[in-house]
Amino acid sequence: MKRATQKLIALVICIGLLTIMLSACSGDIFSGLLRDGNDSSRDENRTTRNRLSDVIQSGNTTNDNRPPRGWDESPESDFDYKAVTGGIEITKYNGTSIRVRIPEKIEGVPVTSIGNSAFSEAGIMEVYIPNSVTNIGNAAFAGNAGLISVTIPNDVESIGMAAFSNCSGLTNILIPDSVTSLGNGAFSDCTGLTRVTIGNGVTNLGSVTPEGNESSTERGIFFGCTELTNVILGSSVRRIGDRSFAGTNLESITIPDGVTIIGSSAFAGTNLTTISIPASVTDIGSYAFAGTKLTNVTLENGLTNIGNSVFAGCSSLTSIAFPDSVTSIGRELFNCYYVYRSTNPWDVSPRMPERPFDGTVYSTCISCESTFFISATYKGTTYDTVVTPRGRCDLPEEFYIAVNGGLS
Repeated sequence: MKRATQKLIALVICIGLLTIMLSACSGDIFSGLLRDGNDSSRDENRTTRNRLSDVIQSGNTTNDNRPPRGWDESPESDFDYKAVTGGIEITKYNGTSIRVRIPEKIEGVPVTSIGNSAFSEAGIMEVYIPNSVTNIGNAAFAGNAGLISVTIPNDVESIGMAAFSNCSGLTNILIPDSVTSLGNGAFSDCTGLTRVTIGNGVTNLGSVTPEGNESSTERGIFFGCTELTNVILGSSVRRIGDRSFAGTNLESITIPDGVTIIGSSAFAGTNLTTISIPASVTDIGSYAFAGTKLTNVTLENGLTNIGNSVFAGCSSLTSIAFPDSVTSIGRELFNCYYVYRSTNPWDVSPRMPERPFDGTVYSTCISCESTFFISATYKGTTYDTVVTPRGRCDLPEEFYIAVNGGLS
């Protein structure tokens, strides 16, 4: 009887141990299945969200442009296309889907180019551009207000004028190191855009017109991106073109060493409060910082030419020191004018400070409502001026004689 009881107890213990082992195994298997199944998609989503910060922290500006899972290529019949050197260029999208995956090949030939206006105002909300593409043409995706995201493939070398203009749904743009050419107005009026990272391949942000030719109609690359607050410039940038960031919401930006020219109205109407111009910069165009909230400006020795009204309307700026290297300064540096975007989308002109970018054209230049004082120092001499409401004013003539060698 005693032996039978012992065997029964041993059997119960064995059953208990077996139950625990099976539970553990099934738990591991089940959790493993989760990791390989649903959790894998969650991990992929987390990876996707972190890609932008990862590439910035690593110092390499590249995009992870894998084809989206479960998203088939759009049929070739959705596109007009033509043969170009090295591949196929899509010339027009004829499909009706708001979700477009551009095929990597058409008729067995790689798609290498998105032609001018190919997807302009097509009403698309999502687009996948294959890694075979090296060129994105002028206005290629312009006017797709519902387009919420786009990844620029790492082999793209050229993005044309107004390529993504008026795509107000875009919020983040990363331009990879492969891109060497950015056309004027490439992302202009993308009013939802908040963050931009420009890779190390771009040398010129748009064009720079000769000083004095202020009637230029060239549109800045990020002109009118009213929510843009964060911009990282690549180390290869040499020119910041006319109106590049005019009318944006920028509060700060680092201008990298190596930049040589800052174009007319490049930062006009932004919320910049401080700016440091490196010694590599030789020229600053007219109205470059007009209408900003600057309180502190650092100009390094090396700067030689400063255009007209560069700091017009900067009523929070009380003093500025010009380096000895400056040999030419334009007039009306501190006139109390502000900047607005007129109904002519190419225009940057003065506006009343209390009026927003509402598209209204003002026929006259109206100055600030309050008096402020400016001290300008050059070669050890300080020149003071008072900027009065609704009045044109300038630094003393002695200042221009000292800098320019005579009256300008």
